[in-house]
Amino acid sequence: MKLFFVTYRDSNSAFCRAVVGQIGTKYAVATIHAGVQHGIFTEAMFQTSRYSRNYDVRSRAIIGARSIEDIFDCFDNVTEVQIAPMNAYQRNIIKTHGRVMFKDMLYAFYQVCGNSNANYIYSRLVNALDNTDTKPQYFQWHGCSVYPQHFLRARTLYRDLGKLVALAIKNDDTVPVEQFLMDDCKEVSGTNQVSLLQAIKGDTSLELSITECDCGHLEYDSETHDVNNDTWCNSCFEEDAVYIENRDEYWARDDAYYHESDGCYYSYEEEDEDEDEDDNQDKDSLMSYSTNVLNYLSKDTTINSSPHGEFLMGIEFEMETKDGYSVNDAVSDVRDQLGEEYCVCKSDGSLGSYGLEIVTAPRGLAEHIKRFKGWDAKAYYRAWDTKRCGLHVHIDSHAFTQMTLGKFLMLINSETNVDFIRKIAGRHPNTDDQARSYCASEHQSILVNPKKAVKDKSHERFRMVNLQNLSYKESKRLTGLSAYHGEYDTVELRIFRASLLKPRMLAQIEFTHACVNFCRVASWRDLNQPSFIKWLKTVSSLYPNLADWYGVRRRNTKVTAESQCRDTVESV
Repeated sequence: MKLFFVTYRDSNSAFCRAVVGQIGTKYAVATIHAGVQHGIFTEAMFQTSRYSRNYDVRSRAIIGARSIEDIFDCFDNVTEVQIAPMNAYQRNIIKTHGRVMFKDMLYAFYQVCGNSNANYIYSRLVNALDNTDTKPQYFQWHGCSVYPQHFLRARTLYRDLGKLVALAIKNDDTVPVEQFLMDDCKEVSGTNQVSLLQAIKGDTSLELSITECDCGHLEYDSETHDVNNDTWCNSCFEEDAVYIENRDEYWARDDAYYHESDGCYYSYEEEDEDEDEDDNQDKDSLMSYSTNVLNYLSKDTTINSSPHGEFLMGIEFEMETKDGYSVNDAVSDVRDQLGEEYCVCKSDGSLGSYGLEIVTAPRGLAEHIKRFKGWDAKAYYRAWDTKRCGLHVHIDSHAFTQMTLGKFLMLINSETNVDFIRKIAGRHPNTDDQARSYCASEHQSILVNPKKAVKDKSHERFRMVNLQNLSYKESKRLTGLSAYHGEYDTVELRIFRASLLKPRMLAQIEFTHACVNFCRVASWRDLNQPSFIKWLKTVSSLYPNLADWYGVRRRNTKVTAESQCRDTVESV
C-alpha cells in the first residue's frame, strides 16, 4: 500500500494534514487535525453520519479518482494541496503506533468503498498491514503496539508507575517518578514516555522537573538545550546541534553552513575569498567575530603550561559604549592602554551595535593583572549594568590532569557552592536568567566524583565550564573520550559577569588561577568555600586582589573589597 502525506488549507484558512492511502486505483483519506503531532488520526472523513447527504457522490468520486489532486477537487473548502511521499521517519511513527492509526484508515476505506468491492478492498488492506506471515501478531494497549512477549513487562511497569505517582502525591516528592520515567520506561516495549508524562500532568497536580522537548523526547529541565528557539533533549543536541559562530547560538546541523576556512558553522554560506583576507584586517579597528586572534597576537613563550606549575590564560572581556560614542574610538583607546601586542577587539553577536569584546593573547597571571590594573576605563564604557556582558577566561588545558579537571568541574558546578560562586562571579545559572543563557550548570548527578564529572559532562558550549575547545588528543587525555575536536586546547570558565571596577575584575581573574591551583591539592570532598578560604590564607601573597576581596590579609576581616565594591550582586 502506498501512503502519502497531504497538506492543505481548509475554509477557515487553517493548514491541516491528511494521509492518503492507495491500493491499486482505490483511495481513502483520513484527516489529521491541525496541531496533532505525528499525524495520529482522530477521525475518518468518510463516516456516513457526517456525509449522509452526499456520501455516494463523494465516495464514488474518490474511488474513481486518478490522482490525489482529483480527490481533493471533490471538496469545495480545500485549497493549496501539497503532496509528499511519506518518509522513513513518518513510516516509523506509523509502524510504532500501527493499529491506532490504521484503524481509522481501514474504516475510511471500508466506508468509501461501500459497494460489492468493499470486502475485497478491506481484506487487501488487512493483508498489507497485518500480514502475520511476515511479522508477529501484536495488539494495542495504552495507545501503543505491544507484542505478546512484551505485554506482561509493560503491564508491570504501568502498575509500578501508578504506585510511585500515588506516593509522590502523598509525600510531595517527585524524584522517584522522574527517575522512573527517564530511566526505567525508556527501553520497555509498549510504553511511550511522552504519553506517560502528559497523562501524569493531566491527571495530577504533580510538578515534574521534566520537559517534553520539540525533538519528541523527554529531558530533565536542567539538561535541555535551546536550539534556534526550539527545546532539544541532551542526546539530540549532542548528536545534531552545532554552534553558530556569528549568532552566538545553536542550530540544527542541517540548517547551518559549514565553513572550511575555519572549521566552524555559520548562518550563511561561505564565500570564495582570498585565503590571506584575514591578514588584511585592521587591528586598530573592530575585527570580525570569527577572527583567530593567534594570527595577530603571540603567546608568552617563557611560560610552558604544565599540570604542576605555571600556566597560560587568555581573557575575553565584553563591554559596550554608551550611545553617541564610537566603538572604533573605544578600540583605539583600549589597545593604546592595554597594549597593541597584548589584545585585539572583536565584534560579538550577543552584544548590541555598541558592543565589543577585548581578547588578549595567552599570557601568565602576573601580566594579565598588570595590564588590567593599569587600564583607565572611560566613563562612557559599560559592562556590569548591561546585564549581558561577561568575562570569560581560557585556561591552557595542559594545566590540568584528569583529576584536577574533574575537581574543577565539581567546585564550580556544585549546588552547595552556589552562593560562593555567585558572589565572586556576579551571577549564577541557579538564580539569574542571564547566567542560565550563557553558562548553565552541569546536572548534579554527574558530580559524585572527579572521574564521572569529566566523563559525563555536557558537551554544550554555554556551560559554566566549557570544554569544546579541547583537541581530540587533549579530549582523550582529560576525559577519556574523543568527545571534543577543537583547535585551541583551552578550558573556558564562563561564570563571570563583567565589571569595570578593579576590585571585582582583578579578583575574578585571580580567582580563576587560584581555583586551578586549589583543585590540584584539595581533596575532592573539600571543594567548598571554607576549605578554599583556608587554603587562600596560605597563598595570599600570590593572589593579593583575591585576598583583599575576601579580607584574608586585613586585620579587620569585615572590611573586605567585596563589601566595598559598588557592583554588588542582587539579592535573590
